[in-house]
Amino acid sequence: MVFEHIAIDVTGKKQQQKVLLMLNDTASTNRRHERPMWSVFYSRDDFTSRMISTEAFPKMLGYDQDHVSLEDARKIMQSNEYRQLRTLMPSERTDK
Repeated sequence: MVFEHIAIDVTGKKQQQKVLLMLNDTASTNRRHERPMWSVFYSRDDFTSRMISTEAFPKMLGYDQDHVSLEDARKIMQSNEYRQLRTLMPSERTDK
């Protein structure tokens, strides 16, 4: 499980800060650490995460999903909902 805080700077816009919870294998985690935002450009088949929370996850907890500060991210990690999601995600199975 990887909990990632991302800061996105775009010229002329307010910095966006987001959080994502991902279920990855070791190779996928290593690829994200090299170039974490490259996953935006991958095809669905090449996406580096096995499972990823929606961007609405922070919003569900009462945070602005586009502006989650590092301090807010730490608060999210202390929430019961975060712990439940960390327990639930690895238990999901998909049929091919």
